[in-house]
Amino acid sequence: MNERRSPPRGKGRPAPTTRGRPAKKKRATLTLGNERPAEGEGREAPGPKGRGGKPQGGKSHGGRHHGAGQGERGAGEEGGGHGRPAGKHAGRRGGAGGGQPQRAHDGRRPPRGAAPKRRPSRGDGHEGAGERLQKVLAGGGYGSRREIEGWIAEGRISVDGIIATLGTRVHGDELIRLDGRRLSTKRLEGAPRQVLIYHKPEGEVVSRSDEAGRDTVFSRLPRPEQGGRWVNVGRLDLNTAGLLIFTTDGELAHRLMHPSTEIEREYAVRVLGEVAPETITELEQGVELEDGPARFERIKDAGGEGANHWYHVVIKEGRNREVRRLWESRGVTVSRLIRIRFGPITLPRELRAGRYRQANYPERNQLLHAAGLEPEQQPERSGIRRRKRAP
Repeated sequence: MNERRSPPRGKGRPAPTTRGRPAKKKRATLTLGNERPAEGEGREAPGPKGRGGKPQGGKSHGGRHHGAGQGERGAGEEGGGHGRPAGKHAGRRGGAGGGQPQRAHDGRRPPRGAAPKRRPSRGDGHEGAGERLQKVLAGGGYGSRREIEGWIAEGRISVDGIIATLGTRVHGDELIRLDGRRLSTKRLEGAPRQVLIYHKPEGEVVSRSDEAGRDTVFSRLPRPEQGGRWVNVGRLDLNTAGLLIFTTDGELAHRLMHPSTEIEREYAVRVLGEVAPETITELEQGVELEDGPARFERIKDAGGEGANHWYHVVIKEGRNREVRRLWESRGVTVSRLIRIRFGPITLPRELRAGRYRQANYPERNQLLHAAGLEPEQQPERSGIRRRKRAP
């Protein structure tokens, strides 16, 4: 009896059928990159596998598999349905269309087709973020904080095209304009601090311009290095001479002038006639002026001859004409007034009226300490020594 042996698998064995019909033989296709198979090639979409390696989610309909058909989307599909590949990049993560698996978005750049993000304006006064606009501009040497606050109140400053307010805060990357003129970013990043010690003579006005055509203290000052502008620390009357400090650091000027720092101002006062001891006691204890009570911290007799007598007085406020008004409240006439000290800085004896000089490293740090700011670093020396000339 002859036995019919089954041919080995792969050699003459008929292919499995689907619904009684032989399945169509798949043609080998080569896909490069994100290419889609040509029409008519009938490539099947690979679906996610379940247990045992069997595909899930696909049903056989006349020899075709709809792995991402109507109502059923393949895992990770980002395109449309109906069994068609949705766009060039559709099906990268297991949907219809094949190709390489798509990498997860890492946040460094937006996905293709995403709408660009608009940077929100930071000049709208968010509390707790950035620095106040007036402080940043003062630190860049554009003026004192009080002066800049006046510009903001007048609507002269804009941040990213929006009119600034007193609560506006900035971070350093905004576009800031003053009267339509763009402000320099280099100055806002921190220009070198400069401090001048000036001996103001009588007859000069502490103002940048004067309608009456009188001389101003700024007409004698040099141009600040690397831009910026001079800010006067306090004021002196037209007929008052003596020490006047200028700086390009508006924040330093603001703190030195603020009443909370209580920085001492010392004046040499020449009065007409003798002053009774009772008057000295009243001026030290305090008297009532038009704008409130005021007093001298200390009064020291500095001598004198004839009808003129000198006193050194110390105050901690910077009110308008405060020294003169205190003496005049007791019926004493002031014939001459000179400021000889402001905080730790004393008027140099060698500095003549109308002259100025740069404050040295110790003097700048003394002012910074009085204002409660961080001290400067010690400047490095070049190490080059000049030869002494032979006698």
